[in-house]
Amino acid sequence: MQKINKKQLSQAIFLAISLLLVVFVAVLNPSIAWFTDSDEINGAGTTPIVDAQLVDVNDVEITSTGSVYQLSLTYTGPSSYNKIIKLTTTGSTVNVVARARVILQWESSLEYVPGITYSSTNTWTNDSGEQFFDYVYLDTVISPNSTVNFITDFNIPALGTEYDNAIADITIQMEVLQATSKAVTDAGWTPPTGWAAI
Repeated sequence: MQKINKKQLSQAIFLAISLLLVVFVAVLNPSIAWFTDSDEINGAGTTPIVDAQLVDVNDVEITSTGSVYQLSLTYTGPSSYNKIIKLTTTGSTVNVVARARVILQWESSLEYVPGITYSSTNTWTNDSGEQFFDYVYLDTVISPNSTVNFITDFNIPALGTEYDNAIADITIQMEVLQATSKAVTDAGWTPPTGWAAI
């Protein structure tokens, strides 16, 4: 029977420990990525899940390409145009925060519709004061499996009669993140005061 000398025993122990470390790192890696990888924080991995959609008044998802949602309205004079758009987080497993760009353009010319404001039962913070060209932030943290009003009305002022019955295309570019200070900082967002708790 062949004897094992001290050098062989040391090599065997070192190999066994190395294999254990490989297994240990492989098992822990998803958790480590969750804290260090911005893609994971943004919900691209399996944990945590960040999932949100914009839906209409009947809870039907609005037509979208990725995170860009599109709908339209017909201008019939100065008015508040009721257009209920809701944000739902049915697929999320964590609290989320949201921001959006909202742009209205005439379908025929692609010119921006002037003087537009919009209303919501939730408050918004604009990061630079220039609506429709910079992001606005929903001032509330949204819990998983919930629905909040995103926009309720588009307010359009008096325009020339040449715009009567013209169609305005509404484009909403929405982004959501896991509601953690690290996720918001990594993404370079400007946190509103309503996010102070994250």
